[in-house]
Amino acid sequence: MVYETPEDLLEQWQAIGRGELTEKYGFNCCFPSVHDPSQAPPGRHTGLISMMAPFKLQEGAEKWYDRKTPIEGLYVCGASSHSGGFITFGPGYYAVNAIVADLGIEKWWSEPELITEYRKKGYA
Repeated sequence: MVYETPEDLLEQWQAIGRGELTEKYGFNCCFPSVHDPSQAPPGRHTGLISMMAPFKLQEGAEKWYDRKTPIEGLYVCGASSHSGGFITFGPGYYAVNAIVADLGIEKWWSEPELITEYRKKGYA
């Protein structure tokens, strides 16, 4: 989305590799409910918009490590959020903990052993 030519996309990827941003940049955009209407109520859709950026530009995102965003009721979780997709269940586990804390719901689960191990190593 927003790329006018294949060269625009290639230029952005090369700049990211150098740790830079280009003047023109685009986003990955998809709407899964167009192909699977069961993902949203009738007349509504689900959507995903994301953008790649050099790692150094993402610094400061640690303020969202508790999963809360500046938008009330919007939490981040998934492979693109801390602790990343390589720590199985990590992002979802942290998000659900933030959500139940905000809603005042008592947790009935314990921390998964894998998460505890990664936390001790400083990964999560």
